[in-house]
Amino acid sequence: MGHPSETEHRTALFVAVLVAAGFIAIALPQGGQGSVVRAVCTAVLWTAIILGLAFGAWPRTAIPRPALVTGTALGALALLTGASMLWGSDDGRTFQELIRVLSYMGLFLVVVLATRHGSARTWLHGLGIGLVAVSLIALFSRLLPGLFPPAEIQLQRPDTLARLAYPLNYWNGDGMVAAGAILLMGWLSAAAETRWVRALAAATLPLLALTLFFTSSRGSMAALGVGVVVLLAADRRRGVVAAGLGLGLLTTLISIGFVLGSPALLNGLVLTEPGLSQAHIAFVVALAAALAAGVLRRFLDHGLASLSRRKAPPWVRPVALGAGAVLIILLLLFANPLQRIEQFTAPPAVDTSNVEISSHLFNDSGSGRYQFWSAAFEAFESAPLTGIGAGGFQGWWGAHGTLPLYVENAHSLPLETLGDLGAPGFLLILMMLITPLVAGFRRLRDEIRDPALAPALALLATGILACSIDWVWELPAAFVPAMLAAALLAGPALSPAPESGRGRFGFGVLVILIGWVAILASASSLFTEYKIQQSRDAFDVSDFPKAILYARQARALQPWAAAPRFQEMFAQERAGDIPAALAAADQAIARAPTDWALWHSKARLLVAADDLPGALAAGFASVYLRADERLAPAPALPEDLGLAP
Repeated sequence: MGHPSETEHRTALFVAVLVAAGFIAIALPQGGQGSVVRAVCTAVLWTAIILGLAFGAWPRTAIPRPALVTGTALGALALLTGASMLWGSDDGRTFQELIRVLSYMGLFLVVVLATRHGSARTWLHGLGIGLVAVSLIALFSRLLPGLFPPAEIQLQRPDTLARLAYPLNYWNGDGMVAAGAILLMGWLSAAAETRWVRALAAATLPLLALTLFFTSSRGSMAALGVGVVVLLAADRRRGVVAAGLGLGLLTTLISIGFVLGSPALLNGLVLTEPGLSQAHIAFVVALAAALAAGVLRRFLDHGLASLSRRKAPPWVRPVALGAGAVLIILLLLFANPLQRIEQFTAPPAVDTSNVEISSHLFNDSGSGRYQFWSAAFEAFESAPLTGIGAGGFQGWWGAHGTLPLYVENAHSLPLETLGDLGAPGFLLILMMLITPLVAGFRRLRDEIRDPALAPALALLATGILACSIDWVWELPAAFVPAMLAAALLAGPALSPAPESGRGRFGFGVLVILIGWVAILASASSLFTEYKIQQSRDAFDVSDFPKAILYARQARALQPWAAAPRFQEMFAQERAGDIPAALAAADQAIARAPTDWALWHSKARLLVAADDLPGALAAGFASVYLRADERLAPAPALPEDLGLAP
């Protein structure tokens, strides 16, 4: 096999930069969780797919069977999600879930279509750069707080101030980004082509580990642990990878030791005078730890290279397996798993005070996950074959939840899908996640395999665990690495499939048809959001006729959604037309009957219309549909609901 040409080098560099820039662009606007970012990404991805197929721009590579199976699962999941508008409780929310599935399907297909055998390394390089960049932005938002705004969630919930949430607006999301970056940099510290790049990759590890520490994300740390095990098991240079990761961990202890002795910094109080001083010192300490890791890795490079070429003695594997078994047994003996399970399933304590990182890291509370998962399973039991409709968990929890918490997601993709789309949706999710994983593990038996196979498997395993215990599916920056890894594992990049274009015509036609649906759906979402925003802007300057007009234009774009009618209701109310506002509220409620906010607003309008009995009925309906109000210690009174004249 010859050396890559200059053109191939430039192409690889372009792809890596494009992947890195794309990931950063998705991550910075709160992890890409907004409907506008989702719609734009869906439109861009599917436009690229259609244009590439139409003009023959994609490599003429045969699509491996695992990619066809995974893509079929995603397509069927999109079809089932869209169909659930027929029986779901909130058509607008279901439509947004359809766009979400189409966006991930678009990403999967772009990677499958754009890659050829041996190109996985380039994509992982780009993803690694993006992950590191976002993780460093997160870290510097804590250590150099004057340069970055606070995370929105921490303005709303000061009790979360200790946990690093910027820029994804969710600490577990930041934790997953840092975990993915650690895996890829640990791999590159052994697999990079030059010793300087290997040293640079090692130098990032203390910074990335400190980022993960500041998030206090137990789920991300557990997911990272699974990823490290998979990486070391799958990579033939596991000794060098382990040395790089160990070096990064050891140098991280320098920074963490300083942080543990800096209470203001540890608990996120960086805008206070002692906190700011501690943050600036920690910044210098973190850079020193990074420099130490890089220099040590550079110094040890020759010895580690010799280690990677040396064949391990035959006794190493059984000894390692035995040591691992003993460690697991000791953990089971001393961890008291029954007690920890009991503590995990217990309802969480409601505390509005700032929770210290150290106390959160070492407690066994599930933060309500057991209750969320139980509610999702109960939703499945109510409709095992169809589920309650995609995006229906929020309404179900409001009416059936067992904790006084406002919750939008079940914090588990498989279980939420089980409740939303029944057994068929659950099986499709499993097919989507497991097929690439199995394909990757099967290739571990190959005598000659791509070095990028190990990190791709590690990223996917990490993502599978994370999406099973948290809502990272709804947070693209946290789940895109797993989805990209799935496409590399299932597609041509890590497949020995022959480079041939046979049998792609029917596939291309079907993909183009799905692509047009995806583009139209995302365009509908984008223009609806634009019109609603225009209505809000007109509302803010008291131009109520225009506010009503723009809301009706949004309603025409998405006649099935409640949001445009909700906006029209506000405009009609401020314009003084209470009957028209009530009509808009009723139309919104008909499209989203489990949305407590709609009932609350209707109650307010009925008060204005002097219909106090109706207002009380609507007000108590809003309380019933909101778990944090329904389960409040004291019953809500009419004046608490805004019903008093």
